[in-house]
Order: sequence, then structure tokens, then C-alpha cells
Amino acid sequence: MEKQEKFEYGKELEQLSKAGDSIFKPGTGNYKLLFMDEPVPVVFHSEKDGKDIEQVKLSVRIDDGDVLKDWFVSKSKTTKGVFMQLMLVGANCGGLKGNSVTLIVNSQLEKGGAYKNTYTVLEALPFIKRFNEKK
Repeated sequence: MEKQEKFEYGKELEQLSKAGDSIFKPGTGNYKLLFMDEPVPVVFHSEKDGKDIEQVKLSVRIDDGDVLKDWFVSKSKTTKGVFMQLMLVGANCGGLKGNSVTLIVNSQLEKGGAYKNTYTVLEALPFIKRFNEKK
């Protein structure tokens, strides 16, 4: 019978925590984001339901930090979605690369007991108003 090695939980947790370090997953709060590149289209394949989800990958610096993180944003067609808000900023400010925005994330409790995040890009607000007036 082979001697079984002891599973190193701490080592495994450390490796798992480092794997997600390069991805920006905004929680409730305010963030100052500096875009390092223009958006890159990507497709995320959901193992859960087998659907392909169109997204953009954005390389950002957060709160004037030194670390670059990738932020994956799903495409949306309404001004309530962060994707449309970012597209309005990019269209009106000569692109996203080199520009900064303030992202506000709020969390609301829904009827089923789950929390849903809402996103507001402050710099998009005047553009949203003009966009909605043109409709």
C-alpha cells in the first residue's frame, strides 16, 4: 500500500487566490479606473448553460495602483448596462485608452434573496442623457 501524501490545503488556497489576482471583479464601492488599451472583443462560453456570451476585455489600473487587471464586461444594449456606458464614454472621448472613469457599484437585495449589482460610470451620465434624447 502506497503512503498517501498529506493534502496541503494552505498551499492550494494560496495558488487559487493568485489565479484570480489579474482579474478585476468590482464589488460594492467606488473605483477610479484608467484604461490602458482599447476594448478587445472576446466570447465567454458558459459551462453552466452552454451559451456563448459576447464580452469585451479591458485592461485597467484601479485607484491609481501599479497593478494591471483585466476586466471582462458583457455586452448590453441599454444605458443601464456598464458596457453601453463605457461605449458612450469611448465614443465621446476619443476612445477609452488613456482615459479614466469613476465606477460606482451598488448592491441591491432582490425578492429571491439574491443580491444584484448595479453599475454607474459617472463620466457617462451626460452622454446617456443626450443618447436618450436622440431616440
